[in-house]
Amino acid sequence: MEMNIDRISSLPEGVLHHILSFLDMKKVMQTSLLSSRWRLLWISLPHLNFSDQMWKHNKAGLVNFVDRVLLFRNNSDLHKFSLNSRNHYYEADYIGRWIISVVRKNVKEIHMQIYSDKSYELPSCLFASAVKVFTLKSYNYPIQLPTSICSSSNLKTLELMFSRFPKGNSKGELVLSFPVLENLILQFCDQKHLNLLTIYAIKLKNLVVKNGGRSAKLQLHSPNLTSFDYWGGNCGIYSMTNLSSLVTVNIWVHFRDEEVAQSESVRMLQMFNHTRSLVLKNSFPMCFFWQEQLASTFDNLRHLKLIRLCCCNYNLLESCPHIETLIWELPQPVVNCRTKGRGNECGAQISSECKFLHLKSVKIQNLEGCEHELKFIKYILRNGAVLENITITTKKALSSEREKELEEFSMKLQCLFKASSTVTILFLLKSTA
Repeated sequence: MEMNIDRISSLPEGVLHHILSFLDMKKVMQTSLLSSRWRLLWISLPHLNFSDQMWKHNKAGLVNFVDRVLLFRNNSDLHKFSLNSRNHYYEADYIGRWIISVVRKNVKEIHMQIYSDKSYELPSCLFASAVKVFTLKSYNYPIQLPTSICSSSNLKTLELMFSRFPKGNSKGELVLSFPVLENLILQFCDQKHLNLLTIYAIKLKNLVVKNGGRSAKLQLHSPNLTSFDYWGGNCGIYSMTNLSSLVTVNIWVHFRDEEVAQSESVRMLQMFNHTRSLVLKNSFPMCFFWQEQLASTFDNLRHLKLIRLCCCNYNLLESCPHIETLIWELPQPVVNCRTKGRGNECGAQISSECKFLHLKSVKIQNLEGCEHELKFIKYILRNGAVLENITITTKKALSSEREKELEEFSMKLQCLFKASSTVTILFLLKSTA
């Protein structure tokens, strides 16, 4: 009869450290009871994960535990320190001394999700250290960022949520310089005291900006940017230069006023005319379209998705001669497709010269069955020389009479002229059944 062999304990220390890196430190400490092999493994563990889910009713216990782990751990370099707080507020003294302690151990990654009962400033040594990845999600009160963040030379990934930027100059201007930063996420950060936020990050590849309420204008210098996501009121993008590397752009703006939407969106789109994929979403349904041909064309654009914009943006489409896929989510509720103060129906001026020589797939969602939609589909079919398929999904029909109207609309589509002999039209009717 073979004796049981403890194969896990015989694994190399590096492998055991990797296994323990997925556990909370409280559970890691419990493994020290397994055998003498495990007893002191934790003192050189490069990944320290703390969560107050393990200390729901004992804040003092968790604070003492974190203190003791950091005190008695050996002096080997630390790779990651993670603190996930969901049940307790943590004072500045605790957060400050933990950050200072792990920075002294040359930590490379710090991930913190914390609740605070008041605002306080992070230690300035944080952004002058060897930290390469820093994520901070603060709740209840914004955490003040030190001025050392303005010139952090080692950060490669920075994610901030509900944090407060340092004060700018007398004009309310703040400059951030990140020479090796590749990923930047800014979510609902407090910048009401700033007028202009300028970011220099020549190696930046991915940028996500989400703003709520008043925010500073953003000026970006990142020639290697490939992905950009923006969510905010109107458009806080002030200037973005040399974006020839852009691949994907997702813009979700809150245009409430048509005139503001017209001017701001045109200015914004001109900055992204090098991108290959563009998603544009407006939070408020309106009869909004570009009245004139855009000054620049999107020669690189291959994939376009429009959300909550009415189907009258022919000028935008005619600025995208090489698109291959088009997805259009029409607004709900239906907006009145009539230009204000001009007396003409929107989209009345359509160029007869445009030909989509690369467009293969079109998806239209929330179709109402109105004349403007019929006109738009007719326009696509007439100009889509290599079009392969159009998939149309209607709004939910709330009556049998409405179902009949949509069925008649579908029949009209089949009779339209088609530039492509192989195109198929799939009409999906949402019924009350």
